[in-house]
Amino acid sequence: MSEVRFSPPVKVALPKSTLDPCLVEIDNPRDAITALNRHGVGGFRIDSHIWQITSERLARAVRDPTPENVEGARQAFQQLVYELS
Repeated sequence: MSEVRFSPPVKVALPKSTLDPCLVEIDNPRDAITALNRHGVGGFRIDSHIWQITSERLARAVRDPTPENVEGARQAFQQLVYELS
């Protein structure tokens, strides 16, 4: 199975240190999940409806990487980045 990729990638500012954010391109659902849970993209706002939808869609894209699921996950992740970060 080939690796699942977002097209285009989603650009995200990850905190490199407390004062110097680092801009990275997230190009797959697994890295997006890591960005949510480890790097705090979306501000750990797990009570937010958009955070919950994004997390569910990313998990679905990992479990069942159809083009529709991957694109839905990419769109949800991109929306979360722009609305909550």
